[in-house]
Amino acid sequence: MSDHLGITLVAATQNQKEVTINDAVNILDRSGNSDASIAMTDANLTLTAAQVRQNGLITLTGTLTAARVLTIPAGKRQVIVRNLTTGGFTLEIGYAAGTRATIPSQGSIIIQGDGTNCNAVGATAEIRSFTAGVPAAAAKTTGVLFSRREVILAGAAGLGAGADVAATASATFILLKNGPSFGTYNFAAPATTSTFTVAADTTFDVGDRLTITAPSAADATLADVFVTLRACFT
Repeated sequence: MSDHLGITLVAATQNQKEVTINDAVNILDRSGNSDASIAMTDANLTLTAAQVRQNGLITLTGTLTAARVLTIPAGKRQVIVRNLTTGGFTLEIGYAAGTRATIPSQGSIIIQGDGTNCNAVGATAEIRSFTAGVPAAAAKTTGVLFSRREVILAGAAGLGAGADVAATASATFILLKNGPSFGTYNFAAPATTSTFTVAADTTFDVGDRLTITAPSAADATLADVFVTLRACFT
């Protein structure tokens, strides 16, 4: 059998090798191009090996009253999964153990199962905000309530802030998760662009809050501030 899709291999002494080869080609074709629509009951679900291996797209439907878990069989696999269930709840997909990926309600993501953990591949979202005029001292300039699990990565990749009017002095904005700070961005004088500092990956689960507050002492001139934050789905 093949390592990941479980395809029967041709034996050296086998008759009618074309039968095995044709079956293998069809399985490969289905693994990238077939799709399956699966109606969930209001409960966790274990997908079969055939469902995961022989479909390039899996769509989940049904009505949920809570977040549910999809368990996939052992083995490496990359597949697109859509959460078209109603009720507004997320789905988590993964192995019986290990990290699971989160699929938001009405969302679609590419899932990469590496045999141990299951991750969302290339799935990101951007959070944008704008503060008109000069931000008041310690004012909240941004507030986000998360409806899915997202991670802002250490090193602040994909984060940026700019201002139409430059700062007179150094001005530091604070990034907070549910109150405590997890990072900053700073406008040096007389800059209109900022430098972000995020020391560690910061995970936001459903219901968590991201807040940005202005410098404790308002800068005399810094005004009209644009911010973009990039978060990854997990």
